[in-house]
Amino acid sequence: MIARLMPRSLAVAGLLSAAALSPMQPAAGSVRYEACALSLHDQLPPGRTPAYNLAVGRARAGCLTAVAVMRSFHRCRTGARTSCPRTLAGGWRCSAGKTVIGPTFYGHFTCAATGRRRVRGTYRQDTPGCFGAAARDPALRCFSQARSIFPAPGDEDPEHLCPCEFGVPPGQATRTVALIGDSHTLHWRAALNVVAHAELWHGLLATTGGCFFSAAVGSFNGGCVPWYEGTQGWVRAHPEVDTVFVTSNADTPVAASPGKTMDEVKIDGFRRAWRALPKTVKHLVVLRDLTKSTTHASECVLAASSAGTQRLAPLCPLPRAQVQQKDLGVQTVRLPRDKRYAAIDMTRYLCGRLNCYPAVGGVLVNGDQWGHLQPTFMRTLGPYLLREVRRLQASWVEAGPRATRAHLQPSGPSLKGGSP
Repeated sequence: MIARLMPRSLAVAGLLSAAALSPMQPAAGSVRYEACALSLHDQLPPGRTPAYNLAVGRARAGCLTAVAVMRSFHRCRTGARTSCPRTLAGGWRCSAGKTVIGPTFYGHFTCAATGRRRVRGTYRQDTPGCFGAAARDPALRCFSQARSIFPAPGDEDPEHLCPCEFGVPPGQATRTVALIGDSHTLHWRAALNVVAHAELWHGLLATTGGCFFSAAVGSFNGGCVPWYEGTQGWVRAHPEVDTVFVTSNADTPVAASPGKTMDEVKIDGFRRAWRALPKTVKHLVVLRDLTKSTTHASECVLAASSAGTQRLAPLCPLPRAQVQQKDLGVQTVRLPRDKRYAAIDMTRYLCGRLNCYPAVGGVLVNGDQWGHLQPTFMRTLGPYLLREVRRLQASWVEAGPRATRAHLQPSGPSLKGGSP
């Protein structure tokens, strides 16, 4: 029986009495298991998206130790393993088993370390029909049987009417974040909203069509300069914003002066824009631009959905080299090696090694051929974005202002010929 799952905040706190759980009957000469009930949520389940949960029922170690072991085991499990032969935190090793009942996996795990220390517990993994991005989750290993797409053509897109704030109200927030960029940034709000609610963040949106967040935006469109300068001033006027997420249309061209390449101009523009952000911004995360589509692919998916005679999953593939360009924002993160800057790439939930797909898990991915993605699909991507954000948070280290300025100098000729 799966132990009742408590809120994540209680799991972090570490202890909760469990009168309802009876300790195991020890064998002769063994140590009695401590009765404790802990739970850890890796993802919240908004709508029809997957959730992973762990609960510790019995431990032959302190409950605080059990929390650390759970976290290590969970990181291993969400890497698509059911056992963790490699040594985890403190020398622990884990194994697990599972039972499939309908759309849900129920299972148990045992983690052992030296000195007869053990932690035993349960896990639950919901797999609601491989809906959307869940169909490409390697931990679920499920196959979508969808024969029609959701949303249906003509459905109203609620994200077009979205407010400039998301997540939880400011008074309840543990962090305030900003999402900044062009129209390719707007569709990330649906996924980041899932993250914000799970992490108790208050989010602010600063986007405008056709203008990416770069000091070189004038080389693309002079009309974007007032927006860029206004956005920098807006961030300075909101010192509560300590984390900024940026993304943009990777295909956006810029005019290059003699002796410089377009790539050099774009990279230099990104670096100068990030360096100009106030010191109150401790972290900047680039969300890698995803995929475009084609008119033919859209017609192919619509025709297959209308016929309803075969699974959509393998249909209408698009060559990855055709629909996804290199993202120079991601390359810019890699160049300065500053720990304040990071990138997240969610491409695996839309693409394989060679092909990308206009429909995933019964959900239409692309809204058009220009790289604007459907909010419904992006919401299903939210729990997986949450997983990546939590991995980042575990590694974030504050960078001193001197180190930051030293690393973020304008790019030079050495960047020629670089690849993302």
